[in-house]
Amino acid sequence: MSKTVHVESPSQFSQILSSSRVVVTDYWCGPCKTIAPFYEQLSSQLSRPNQITFTKVNVDQQSQIAQTYGITAMPTFMIFKNGKESKRVRGANPKELDAAVKSLAAEASAAGEGSSSSASGSDTW
Repeated sequence: MSKTVHVESPSQFSQILSSSRVVVTDYWCGPCKTIAPFYEQLSSQLSRPNQITFTKVNVDQQSQIAQTYGITAMPTFMIFKNGKESKRVRGANPKELDAAVKSLAAEASAAGEGSSSSASGSDTW
């Protein structure tokens, strides 16, 4: 089951950014449905409490958030690390999104283990 958080306000989004090490955000609109199943799959596989959080921001309902982050194309995916933008993927590009998310997930996993030399406990972060 998906663990994606649907953002309902700018204050909720700020709270998520400050409470999770990595936040992956899908800025979407009604017609942006082609990549949604892929995003939900990543969310269900990689979400970890306070480590990696997947969010969805409906730009039609949350235009203030979209404006704050300069969203001009949909869908746009932003990956935040410690509250700061780390990566931006424009358009429905599953390969680029997958690579970006899994790279940061692996980094979060290594940081959660307290060691960058071991990759064996990837589910512990």
